[in-house]
Amino acid sequence: MERDARGAHLDTDGDAIILRLAGEIDLDLVSEMRPIVEVEIGRRDCRSVTVDLGAVTFIDCSGLSFLIAISRLAGEQRARFRLVNVGARCARVIELAGLAEVLGLRGRREPS
Repeated sequence: MERDARGAHLDTDGDAIILRLAGEIDLDLVSEMRPIVEVEIGRRDCRSVTVDLGAVTFIDCSGLSFLIAISRLAGEQRARFRLVNVGARCARVIELAGLAEVLGLRGRREPS
């Protein structure tokens, strides 16, 4: 199954969910995508949640909150959560917010 919204593409394949985010991850995008993502992660067969930040140019506090919520929901389902393609800007915002460990970025380095 695939679902799209401005700046987001959600793809599910069996027990895996891949959320590709792009552009500005702000309150508008989060308000649209959060209910969709929550339903998909809540499926009992979800075992893997990957969030691709490779095309993100901006993330605000609502975007950070969204990532934390996704991580927690995945944990409740005993699904593996991971962020991939985290650019330098996003990594810096996540680190400054003190969320690197919570979101699994502690000790990881990815290309800018």
